[in-house]
Amino acid sequence: LKLQFLYFIGMEAEGSAADAEYGRKLEHLMMQDSKSGVSACLRELLSLPYDSFAWKDTYSKTKDETKKAVLMRYVQHGTVKVFFDGRYGNTVLEGYEEAPRNTFYYPGITQVPHFVRRFSKTEVDLVLCDYLSIATTIAARSTLFTNSVVTVNFTDRKAPGGRYKAGGPGTEEDLHRRTNIFMCIDDPQKRYARKWPYPLPPLAVMYSGNVMITRGPLNEGYPFLSTPYHLNMVSVSLPSYIPRDAKYTTCVEIQDKLRSLLAVCGRHNCKWVLFPMMPGLARHIKEVLKDAKYGTLLYRLSFGLPPESCGVDVEKLVTEYRDVFEVLKVSTKEQYLESDVDRSPKLQRKRPLSEMGREDPVAKIAKNADELEEGLAGEHKQQRLNIRKRFKAVFLEGGENVVAKAVEIEVAMFNHFGALNNAGYRTQLRTLLSNLQDKQNEVLRSQLLQGEILSSDLPTMTAQALRNPTKQAEASSIRAEITADISAVSTLTTDTSMYTCGRCKKRRCSLSDATEPMTHFVQCLSCGKKWKM
Repeated sequence: LKLQFLYFIGMEAEGSAADAEYGRKLEHLMMQDSKSGVSACLRELLSLPYDSFAWKDTYSKTKDETKKAVLMRYVQHGTVKVFFDGRYGNTVLEGYEEAPRNTFYYPGITQVPHFVRRFSKTEVDLVLCDYLSIATTIAARSTLFTNSVVTVNFTDRKAPGGRYKAGGPGTEEDLHRRTNIFMCIDDPQKRYARKWPYPLPPLAVMYSGNVMITRGPLNEGYPFLSTPYHLNMVSVSLPSYIPRDAKYTTCVEIQDKLRSLLAVCGRHNCKWVLFPMMPGLARHIKEVLKDAKYGTLLYRLSFGLPPESCGVDVEKLVTEYRDVFEVLKVSTKEQYLESDVDRSPKLQRKRPLSEMGREDPVAKIAKNADELEEGLAGEHKQQRLNIRKRFKAVFLEGGENVVAKAVEIEVAMFNHFGALNNAGYRTQLRTLLSNLQDKQNEVLRSQLLQGEILSSDLPTMTAQALRNPTKQAEASSIRAEITADISAVSTLTTDTSMYTCGRCKKRRCSLSDATEPMTHFVQCLSCGKKWKM
C-alpha cells in the first residue's frame, strides 16, 4: 500500500461507542487474507480516531507475524499521514520540515575537527526503558537538548528505512513509526531531493537535526504524545546482531563505523549519545572508547532497551552491557527521571579544564614556572627564552597566569617539532605569533588563558582556526563563492564517446573547456580518471 494514498487519521479515541466501533474494525482487519481486503480495512480504520489501548490488545493477542505486520503498517500510515497533512489532531504541526532540511550525509568520515571539545571521562548509563523514551524525557525537561544529545538509528544499507513500508520489525522501522525520520532517509514524496545513493557505503553516516517524535513505544500501543518533541538523530548501518565469533574483518568494520559515528557527533557538537542495546555491540563500543582520539568526544553515553518487536532477551542483554562497561547500577525509568536528567543543561556551559578534571600535558612542566627561564638548558637556551618573552608579550591581561602560559606554549611547540631549525616549527611559530598579536583576536587569547584551548593543540592548529572570527567569516564566504563558481563551471560539460580512457579502456567520458584557448579537460565517467587534451 503506497504511503501517498492515505486517509484521515485522528488522535486518541474517546467514548465507549467509538471504542467499540474501533475494536470491531480491528477484528475485521485481522480476519482478512487478501491484499485488497486488508487495504479496504486499513482505509476504514484510518477514518476512525486512533485507540492505542485497542491496538495494543489486538497486537498482543495476534500470533501470526503477517497480521502483526499489517497492524504495524496501520500505525505507519497514521504517522505518515500526520506529517503529510501537517496537522496534529486539531493543531497545525510546526517545525516538522526542519529535519529533512537539516539532514547531512557523510559517505565516510574519520577525521575529528581540532576545535571539538573533549572530556576526561565518559559516563555510562543503563536504563530499563525504551531508549527513545529516554530522549523524549530529556527533551521535555531540557531546553538545551537539540544542541547536545543525539539518538542512534541502526539504518539499513540496502533500502531507505529498511522494511518500514511493509510493517517490519527492528529499531529503524520502530523509529519510522514514531518519528518523521522517514522524511529524512526515504523522502517518499520526493520533496527534499535526497542525494545519497543506495546501497550506502560501509562507513556512511547521516545526521538529521530536529527530528520530531509524535508516538510512544510499542508496549504502550504507539499512543500519540500530548506534545511532539524534537531530537537529533544519527543513522549508521550497524547490524542488529553481532555474534561473539565474528570474523576479524567484520569487527574492524563495525569499529570503523562507530568511529565515523562519533566523528559526525563531534562535528555537530553532540556530546550525549543514546544507544539501543543490541546483542554483541557493547564490546566494540568499549574498544572505540579506549581510543584517545574518539573516546574523549562524549560526555555521556546512555543505553536503553530496543523495541519489543526486536524479540531480544532483555535480562541477558542488560547483563552483557553491565559486565562490559562495569556499571554498578542499572536505573529504572523513574530513577533516571529523578536523578540524571536534571544534569543535562551542564553540557552547554563552557567549563575550564580544571573543573572537568583534565590537565594540559605540558601544564605540569610550567605549573610552578614563576620565571621564563624555567627548565631551559643547552645551546638553544637564549633563543627559546626570547620566544617565551614574545609569547608573554601578546597577553596584555592575564595576571600571574601569563608567565606559566607562555612557558606552556613554547614547550608544546618545541616538544612537537623537536628542533628550532625545523621548517615546520618556524612556519607555525610565525602563524601563531601573528594571530596572537592580532588586536581583534581577543577570543583566541582568552581561550588559551581560560584553558578552553590546550597549549599542546597549538602546534597542529591551522592558520584558519587561529584567525579572529571576522577573518574566519570572510574566508568562509570566499570559499563559498569559489565553490559556487567551480560548481557553475563544472556543469558546462558534454558527454562524449570520442576518447578512450587509458585506465579502464572505456569510452564513456565528459568533456569540459579550460580557461586556456584550444584546451579541454576529459574525465572518464567509469573510473574517474582526468586528463588534458
